[in-house]
Amino acid sequence: MHTIELPRSKDKFTFRAPTVEDRREMLKTYQGKELGLGPEDVLAIRCIEAINNRPVEDVGFDVSGDPYSFMNDYPMYDLSYYVELFAVLYLIDEEGRRLAAETAKELMGALQKSPVRSGKKATSQTTSTT
Repeated sequence: MHTIELPRSKDKFTFRAPTVEDRREMLKTYQGKELGLGPEDVLAIRCIEAINNRPVEDVGFDVSGDPYSFMNDYPMYDLSYYVELFAVLYLIDEEGRRLAAETAKELMGALQKSPVRSGKKATSQTTSTT
């Protein structure tokens, strides 16, 4: 868990890392066009645990409901700051993308060299020139 102070409002958000379940639930209920928020905004908001050291339930914030009504009174700068910080902490970055791409290339190379089963006989996809 992390606690940050928002730059404009000076409110403190305590938030946790997202889980796959958070993302699944967000995507099931996501209505971004109606909320005016992007899916990653909604995911970040769902992970807020406390505001100014008070559990979100005590401040009238329902993470399973409409997060737009909660963020409506915050400066846009604060929302952008929090979502960007959340993304840097928890979502894949350029290094992660590069590593995934390298691993995928290695796997594709291994696939091209592995035998392919056709019926009862295994044949190789690689050709030999001898």
